[in-house]
Amino acid sequence: MKGELQSLHEKIDQLLLASKVSTSEAYSKVVIESILDRVTKEHSTNVSTLSKAVSDSTDACKEITEKVDKLIADTIAFMEDYKNTYNANIVTYEQGYLECWYPVPNGKGELC
Repeated sequence: MKGELQSLHEKIDQLLLASKVSTSEAYSKVVIESILDRVTKEHSTNVSTLSKAVSDSTDACKEITEKVDKLIADTIAFMEDYKNTYNANIVTYEQGYLECWYPVPNGKGELC
């Protein structure tokens, strides 16, 4: 982009120099109009190109954001399911452990 602007500046300088050297005012006016026309067209082309690039980048960011949001939601759901399963397993283990362990007359416990 910087190189394109430098090239454009050089062309403008050359055309302005040519218009100063020219003795014909009509020729100078044509040169200036030509410069402005060329600058306007190149600027419009650059704006269109940059607008498309920004639009494409925005679309890519939206797509990635949606994927990350889904990944986070899936991870949260997995962790909640894991936590519930873990807690259920702990309860089952504790119930089984307590059912097998019972007191005997001497005050000590015995495993079934």
